[in-house]
Amino acid sequence: MDTTHCTADQVRIPRVGEGEAVIVTRHGKEVAAIIAIEDFRLLESLKAAIAAVSRPPRYQPSAAEIEAWETDDDDEFPTDEEFERMLDGR
Repeated sequence: MDTTHCTADQVRIPRVGEGEAVIVTRHGKEVAAIIAIEDFRLLESLKAAIAAVSRPPRYQPSAAEIEAWETDDDDEFPTDEEFERMLDGR
C-alpha cells in the first residue's frame, strides 16, 4: 500500500484509538478511513502474509507427465512396462 506521511500540524485529524476507525466522507460518499497506527501495521503485515501464500509455486511437470500429455489420443494406452519406464525417466 502506498502511504503518504504528513505531520499533525498539516492536517486536522481526530484522535483514533487502537481498534477504532473514523470514516471520512465527501459529498455523502465514503472516501477514506483513519485508523490507529497499530491497526495499520497489523493490516500491512496481514496483507503481506496473504500475498505470500496466495502465489502458488511454479509448477514444473515431470518428464512422465510431459510424455503422457504429448501422447496422441489415437495411440494405445501404454503397457505397464512402458508406464514404469516413463515414471523412471528412462
